[in-house]
Amino acid sequence: LHQGGTGAYNAKTTLPAGTKAGTWHIGVMLDIYDQVGEDSEANNIKAVKFTVKTQPDLVALSVKTDKTTYKGGEWVNLTFAEKNIGPVATGNYQNGFYLSTDKKYDKGDKLVRSMSRKALGGGKQSSGGNKFYLSTSTKPGTWYLVFRADRANQGKETNEGNNVAMVKFKITTGPDLATTSITLGKSTFKLGQSLQ
Repeated sequence: LHQGGTGAYNAKTTLPAGTKAGTWHIGVMLDIYDQVGEDSEANNIKAVKFTVKTQPDLVALSVKTDKTTYKGGEWVNLTFAEKNIGPVATGNYQNGFYLSTDKKYDKGDKLVRSMSRKALGGGKQSSGGNKFYLSTSTKPGTWYLVFRADRANQGKETNEGNNVAMVKFKITTGPDLATTSITLGKSTFKLGQSLQ
């Protein structure tokens, strides 16, 4: 490098397996063997700070129902898939399934089923199924079944914003028999006579 000159170089390295989570620094040191006589050796080192995260990260991949239309009083069968895209295993956790009137999860949504789940290894995917009863008091219309992985936030994750998936379905009104009128053949009867 000529006097007064500058140079830019690219290099890459691999983070060693087992590196603990936290704040680290990586640096570069020029002329490590002191081959160049310099006015000052104190400015040959430069470092930059970075963060290592080794937390799990659950992703709700999908949720499906066995039908697209239901009536109040029916059972809804569901299936779901999830994945831990983080490098380390989760602890045990719970999944939740909610009824919502819109396309987002919020605290006003009704929990209809919860499921306990065992630890899921880093990079591993899991799926399962369950069912819940659709109350006859549920209003007809368009609804969403919301699947929320780790519903109680039992473990810290790299990203808590990817734990929700949902599917749309409809609730229709079922048959409702009602008596409209009753008529007798006459208004006066004797004891023992049949009412017709």
